Amino acid sequence: MSATGASAQRLRYSRTEIRDPDGVKTGYTGSRGFHVQLYYQARCTIHSALFHRSLVEEGARFDPAFLLMEDRDFFVNCASRTAFGFVDATTCIWHAHIGESGMGHGVNADPAIRERYLPMLHAKWEHLFDEWRSQLQGLLFYGQHLIRENKPGEALQYLEQAVRVAPRDINALNLCGMANLHAGNPARAEQLMRQAVALLPGNAHLRENLELIREVAAAPDVGRSRG
Repeated sequence: MSATGASAQRLRYSRTEIRDPDGVKTGYTGSRGFHVQLYYQARCTIHSALFHRSLVEEGARFDPAFLLMEDRDFFVNCASRTAFGFVDATTCIWHAHIGESGMGHGVNADPAIRERYLPMLHAKWEHLFDEWRSQLQGLLFYGQHLIRENKPGEALQYLEQAVRVAPRDINALNLCGMANLHAGNPARAEQLMRQAVALLPGNAHLRENLELIREVAAAPDVGRSRG
């Protein structure tokens, strides 16, 4: 693996096949993405990644304070130093139900492990996550995640900022519009979705969302903020 130039991808990773206790494929982990995703999830398995020796020479290490989730901490460390490159291929297998780490699937999944080490990860790299969070990708990612958690009011903190940063971005307008709808702000939701449809008039999904917003706005007892 070679690395040349300041913008080189000094860490590259691929897709991992996940198997259950009977050896049956249940899915995959690892896909194209961006660094801020490391706040909530791993971007890949450790055995699907290749990293350039220069990262180790610069000080990237497994932190002994992390008895578990040490690979995620290592990836954040690397992400502070380089872009990642995704190789669109399945190169390894993870028997996620086997073992006692608590970081796998099924009997090898222990929420208490995550509750212990994830706050450590967030605290250690708070400045870096804040930096990534302030970028458009980060604003959209956090906003979408909070929508999925049914927290539209919190999502708007990120999505309204995303609209200010990129007022013609379709994803920002669409997500912010739907978050406003679920937060009880149908007028603002319609304003944003109308802008999205004007920018991409042939998109059926956007038109469906606009119609949904109008239906909700026409219903009684609409307009009280939630979330």
